[in-house]
Parts: sequence; structure tokens; C-alpha cells
Amino acid sequence: MLQGASILSNLSQVGRATYNQTFDTGTQFQTSYSTNRSSNNSAFTTFNPSVTQGLQVQVTQPLLRDRGRGVQRLPFLISPKRGSIRRTRRVQQQIIQLLLPSRERLLEVISQRENLRVRENSVDVNRAFLERSRRSSR
Repeated sequence: MLQGASILSNLSQVGRATYNQTFDTGTQFQTSYSTNRSSNNSAFTTFNPSVTQGLQVQVTQPLLRDRGRGVQRLPFLISPKRGSIRRTRRVQQQIIQLLLPSRERLLEVISQRENLRVRENSVDVNRAFLERSRRSSR
């Protein structure tokens, strides 16, 4: 009669690594490696420990889609320009924030100058009225 271990114990260890890269020509390179090691204390197991490994490599080259490097390189060309546009907008906002108080002060000065002109004209009109009143009372 065959007998195994009184308490069955299994151990399994798994490992996996992947690598993906897309070249500027549109070629995609993908690879993955996996391994599985398992062992147990059973007397009925033929291979102990057992190791299973796998390697997968895939290369994809688009032949008709997007035709050429130019289209594949667009994301690399556009990305720095987007960053530059963002920086330019940020600088524009900072300039606007710096100039806005100056603009408001300028408008206040212009308003006060116009108020002063109105008051000066009022004083001139009152003086002329006073002169006429003095002449007519004589």
C-alpha cells in the first residue's frame, strides 16, 4: 500500500517581467517572461519541484497605417510645444496680474484729473458770475 505525507503542503512561486517599446517608425516591440515554481511534500508527485517558464516576444510593424516617420513623431514634436504654450500662457497671466493694479491706478488718476478740470471750470464760471454781479450792482 502507498502512503503520502500526513499533511499535504504546497508551495508556489510566480515571477513575471515585461518590456514594451514603441519606436519612432511605429514599430512596437513587446516581450514578457514568466516563471512558476511549485513544490509539495506528496510522495505521489513525479517532479518535485516543478518549474514552468515562458518567454513571449512580439514585434509589430504597421505597413499602411500612418505611412512614415513623420506621423509617428508628431506626439514627440507636439508635446514640447504644448509645454511652451502653457508657459507662455502662464507668463501672460502673470503680466496681466502685475499690470492690472497699475491700470486701475491710471484710471483713478484720469478720473481725478477730469474732476479737477470740472471744478476749475466751476470756479471760473463762479468768478465770472461774481464779476457780473459786482458790475451790475454798481
